Amino acid sequence: MNEAERLLEKLAGVPVIEPTAEEQKILDEYDADMAAGKASEYRSLDKILKEREFSGKLNVRIPKNLHRDLSLEAKTQGVSLNQYIAYVLASRKR
Repeated sequence: MNEAERLLEKLAGVPVIEPTAEEQKILDEYDADMAAGKASEYRSLDKILKEREFSGKLNVRIPKNLHRDLSLEAKTQGVSLNQYIAYVLASRKR
């Protein structure tokens, strides 16, 4: 994996206010390569993420009221909060 691919993976799904000077340099080089027709030298972000191994663990910070609401709904459904959140995420429309 080259520098640009590592940076794209790092930034995938992460809101970025402003890249660092070093990150901007990498992105500028990537843009120049794309403009020069060198796209075949890079793997797509989709391919990078498909090849990446995921642990199945996800830590998410959510508002307290959402945490409470999800906990209450899980209890109503008779399942753990983790099971309920996994169900909700798996049921979403793609």
